[in-house]
Amino acid sequence: MCQVINGSKEELNKALKNLKIKIHPALEQAYIKLYAYASDENGARHANGLGE
Repeated sequence: MCQVINGSKEELNKALKNLKIKIHPALEQAYIKLYAYASDENGARHANGLGE
């Protein structure tokens, strides 16, 4: 969504910093940390071997 608002293809961290609208710094950090968790090898987007 940040890319849509900014009209760019930036990575999340940079896109959040360059948002045309301002969000609370704590919310910005929450998005960054949640994305990092979801992208981690054992994060939310990986099944951790379930269903094998």
